[in-house]
Order: sequence, then C-alpha cells, then structure tokens
Amino acid sequence: MAAELDDDEINAEPTKAFFVDMLVRDIPLEQAILDLVDNCIDGAKRLAQAKQSSETPHEGCRVDITFNRDLFSIVDNCGGFDRNTARTYAFRFGRPRGAVQTAHSIGQFGVGMKRALFKFGKHFIVRSATSDEEWAIEVDVSAWEQANKWTFPWVEFGNSTTISKANPGTDIVVTNLRPEVAFRFSTSIFENSIIGLIKSKHRQFISEGLQVFVNSKRIDATNIYLHVTDKMQPGRDVLRFEETGQAPVDVNIIVGVGPSAPKDAGWYVICNGRVVLEADRRSVTGWGLLEDEANKTLIPTFHNQFARFRGIVSFDSEDSSRVPWNTTKTDVDQDSVVWVKTSQRMFEMMRPVIDFLKDGLKKTSRIW
Repeated sequence: MAAELDDDEINAEPTKAFFVDMLVRDIPLEQAILDLVDNCIDGAKRLAQAKQSSETPHEGCRVDITFNRDLFSIVDNCGGFDRNTARTYAFRFGRPRGAVQTAHSIGQFGVGMKRALFKFGKHFIVRSATSDEEWAIEVDVSAWEQANKWTFPWVEFGNSTTISKANPGTDIVVTNLRPEVAFRFSTSIFENSIIGLIKSKHRQFISEGLQVFVNSKRIDATNIYLHVTDKMQPGRDVLRFEETGQAPVDVNIIVGVGPSAPKDAGWYVICNGRVVLEADRRSVTGWGLLEDEANKTLIPTFHNQFARFRGIVSFDSEDSSRVPWNTTKTDVDQDSVVWVKTSQRMFEMMRPVIDFLKDGLKKTSRIW
C-alpha cells in the first residue's frame, strides 16, 4: 500500500501505466533497438579498455538481435554487468548520481534499456553473467503496473545456452509484444531498416571488430570516402574544449569532396564513436547560412551540385555528458557551447570546399 498522506500533503505520484506510456510514446521503434545496441557497445568498450587493444579493440565481441511477431531478443558476449549494478543502477529510470560510468560511453542517459523493454512488449526476462556471478529478472508488465513498489523481482538464472560465467554477457528476451510492434517486427522492410541504421550509426565499432547480426544476417562495416587531388587535400583541424573540473572534449574536423552521391553528401557528426547525424544538409550544419552583416549568403542551401561535399566532425570525451548530442542521440544539442564553437569552425572550413567543387577529381582515398 502507498504511504498514507498527512493532512497537509497532496499525492503527486505518477501511476505506473501513465509513466510507461509517456516513457515510450515519443521514441521510434528503431531508436529503441539502437539504444540496446549502444548498451552492448559500452560493454565492449569496457572490455577493450581492459585489453588496451588499438586497431581492432572490439575483436571477439558479438551482438545477436532476433525479432519476429512473437518475440524480440538481443544477446551479447560483451562482459555482462554484476548483480550490484543491476540492483542499484541499471534498472533505475535515469542515471543516479554516483553510478559507475563507462569511459567514452554511448549509452549514458540511463533510460535506453528500460524504455526499449516497455516499448516492445508486456513481458521480459533479462539475464546477465560476469566472470564471477550470474543473475536474472523476469517482469510481467501488467502485474507490475498494478503493484505499488517500483522494483523488479530476482528470479533463478536457470540454464542458458547463450551466456555464462565462462562466456560473460547479457541476454534480453521480450514477449507478449504490443500489437503494433509485433506487426512491424514481422516485416522485411523493418528488418532492412534496422540493418541499415546499425550499419550507419555503429560503423566505427563494426570496423573495429564488433560483429553484429540481425536475424542471423551479419552487418558489414561501411566507410566514408574522400577524393584527393593535386590541387586539394582534405581540410583538417583539431579542437579541444577544457573546463575546470570536467573531462575535456576533443574534436576532429575533416572536410573534402567524395564520390558524386547526393544522398551521401553533407555533414557526419559523431559522438564518442556513435554517428548522430549522417549526410546532414540542414542549417544547423551550415547549409543556407547567412552572414550577419549585409544579409549575404555565406554557405548556399544544399543543391545537387554539392553532391560531392563530405564533412566529418567527431567529438570524443571520457565523460559522455560533455559531447553535444540530445538524449535520444538523434541530433546535436544546439545550445551546447562545445557545439556552437565547433560549428563556427565547421562553417569556415566548408566555404573553400564548396568553391572547389567546380574542379575535377582524380584520385580516391579512404580516410574514415
């Protein structure tokens, strides 16, 4: 039972059903899956930091995603997380102060896994194993919504064919899917969409050795190509933003020209290795920018004549709250000081590339 109210108190607690509805309403189904992949990659990052490998730090790490009209599952062998983390942090709605942080994390907002579980269906089981321990929870969402406590019950780990102390990782299964989710999970269009998004958003980690499978189909890494000519090399610059008492943010900017492909032209914005914007051609990345004085066009609005433009800006920080992305990792935080100052340099570096696009291109070189 909920605690009794004093005469001078008003009950402002949310109902669980309302909370769940608000939690999942505005996130696309695809993004919910990407959030779960982000969590797997954070596990792979922890393993890589322990191994201190350089060229292929995620070699040996694997993520298997399966979905159909009956279930969703995601299994990884990326080290798992311990019972204490599960008990005190992992299933909280939001990241509590004092929570252990993964350096250079891409799952830092503390809501992705829970949002995905409730988005997909009405029943879920989460198992995780480290080299020292195993644990599991099982939740019937309808029953949980009727209970007063905001807690999840432990259950027996049971026999698992996917993870163990000898093969640490995390295994999530969601059943009793929401009808609209079950329908989309059953279509080849949705499967192809997820494959394309993971190939784009997680391209760096895949190129560094991470294996990702969607319904048994392995996803290959993709690259961005820039042309090199005698007249022009890709423009490069590095920035660093430091603030007392906080982790610095390192920024790497590359601009140049690539193959003529309008759908690939624009800016690519990357935060801690995770692609946030791909081939962006909006004003936020400089297109259609006007000079403050005389109302002159500094950067034109995108047109197919700029189909060869490629710009890459990569932000990296040990503290992932410092990089300029929004909470769903679908756009930049335009109010971030780091973004505002970096974008000014991006716009400066765009102009000579735009002017150069009238010239011919001879030689191709992969740079990322």
